[in-house]
Amino acid sequence: MTMWRRVWLCVVATGIAAVAWAAAVEPAAQPPAGILAPLRVGRNVALRDAGPAYELTTFTRETPAGPYRVVEVAQDYVVLQDLTALHDVRIPVHAVKSITNVNR
Repeated sequence: MTMWRRVWLCVVATGIAAVAWAAAVEPAAQPPAGILAPLRVGRNVALRDAGPAYELTTFTRETPAGPYRVVEVAQDYVVLQDLTALHDVRIPVHAVKSITNVNR
């Protein structure tokens, strides 16, 4: 009976350790899908006010100076920072009209 008790304790201890390990491991951050997918943190973008929405322009090659830099990309918003790093602009996804990529 003591052998079965040891086996049972090992099974229970392994289960508890597996649950604790799974809870401690955070899932990897995935890039957002949808309209904000072309945006990457650190990338320079141009921002144009198109009435009730904004038009964002990204560049295939790194540009030395863009008017704004992408600071954060979430599923439902994007945060842009101006060159002076004084102003952050948080734009909700429903206020983005288009994202254009310039191949130059």
